[in-house]
Amino acid sequence: MQHRSEPSFSQRDQVSQRGEWRVAIASDLLPASGDIDVSLDLVLAKQFADARHLTLKILPYQQLTEARELLVRGQIDAILAVPAASSQLAGLQQTRAYQEVDYRLVFKNGVHRGRSWAELDGDLKVPASSRASELLLEAKVEQPALNWTESPLSHRELMAEIIDETLAYTLVPAPVYAIERSLHPELAAGLVVSKAEPWVWAFPGDDDSLAELADSFLGERIDDGTIASLRDRLVEPIDGADYIESRHFVDAMLERLPALKPHFVHAAKTDLDWRLLAAIAYQESHWRENAISPTGVRGIMMLTEDTAERMGVTDRTDAEQSIRGGAAYFRTMHDTIPERIAEPDRTWFTLAAYNIGFGHLEDARVLTERAGGNPDRWDDVQKQLPKLRDPNVYPSLKRGYARGDEPVQFVGNIQRYYTTLRWLGDDLDSTALRRMAGEPARRLSPVAEPEAEPVVAAEPAVTPSSTLLAYDSERRSARQQALPIGVTD
Repeated sequence: MQHRSEPSFSQRDQVSQRGEWRVAIASDLLPASGDIDVSLDLVLAKQFADARHLTLKILPYQQLTEARELLVRGQIDAILAVPAASSQLAGLQQTRAYQEVDYRLVFKNGVHRGRSWAELDGDLKVPASSRASELLLEAKVEQPALNWTESPLSHRELMAEIIDETLAYTLVPAPVYAIERSLHPELAAGLVVSKAEPWVWAFPGDDDSLAELADSFLGERIDDGTIASLRDRLVEPIDGADYIESRHFVDAMLERLPALKPHFVHAAKTDLDWRLLAAIAYQESHWRENAISPTGVRGIMMLTEDTAERMGVTDRTDAEQSIRGGAAYFRTMHDTIPERIAEPDRTWFTLAAYNIGFGHLEDARVLTERAGGNPDRWDDVQKQLPKLRDPNVYPSLKRGYARGDEPVQFVGNIQRYYTTLRWLGDDLDSTALRRMAGEPARRLSPVAEPEAEPVVAAEPAVTPSSTLLAYDSERRSARQQALPIGVTD
């Protein structure tokens, strides 16, 4: 980033005096649940605010032109998750890149195809004045016949039109596509239109006092592996999910989860997130009360006879009893994990122990230490777990052979289901679920879309949207803030 002289009363001083850090983020990247702990950028923003004893205030925007104008006017302090190459960032301060993102041509699977520009057989539409529009301008140099229209709608809203089959194609940044596809497996991505481009945080162009702090903050978290770990936990689980498995999960959310949710909420009490219990249950039984395995475990939580007896479950096929017993067993396993292990690693270790047993997990932690890794970090331990079945390794371990690859897959699946449920939110009658069921999409706010010629629209006048919403991270419910298991900042 470029350095400028600091004004006498800098942005850093203003933010500190105000006690509030106001950031804008694209509405496409804001979880419907309001659960900021499921978003890479919002977790980082909360960490930055906490380190400076500031309250984080989040403002979603539809178009980057709106956010830029608010930044220039001093109504916000930074814009999160923006492509460094965007023309909208001209004259603004930028942090270093903390992730790289490509853009993909998105369409509805089975209705259209999009492996090349020549295959396009319908309308292409992108958000107005977006990086997607700029990339299309670049592509048009090589593809003169390429035409598209610009829209006041967001990437997410345009994908809703694709699902409803009122639009054929749009161009979407990979993280936004991954989020939406986890809820709508019928979406498909064909042509990758751009190389991976750096994304940054943007600050006012005439003052680098806060931008420098944010730049150093991101650099430290790149160097210490924090951002890579967050990507593994929040981004990778939903990126590239298998179509068949995603389709089954979505169908089960529609057909079976609503009736089971009260049992999950009741069993979660105040120390667990009900969505974590639901994710475990889906991995175990696909939310089927009568599920049974060849080894005799059964029910929604697939409890053994011995575990059911210890947890006070008399009927493993009774949904309420099984979920209550599974939650109690999870807490028991959680208590066996060393207290020094922080969340969310402690939850991932609990799930691994739930699957393979605490003893074999300890063996994997020993292997991690031998290899120079951190035995208290799941990212390091999961790399060693598959070695528990290696004949050159397991004879040296206290508990011997184990199918160590299975808990890695077990935890990974649960992370994916849990992340999807957290993006969706608590409302199982949401717009997203109605759309999954085949009902028409309802936009976040009514927008009359103008008629447009099949060429790039001119840049609209910069006017901050009157529908811009503020979300204060401190408004999260007391129950969410208190969760020590599975949900952390």
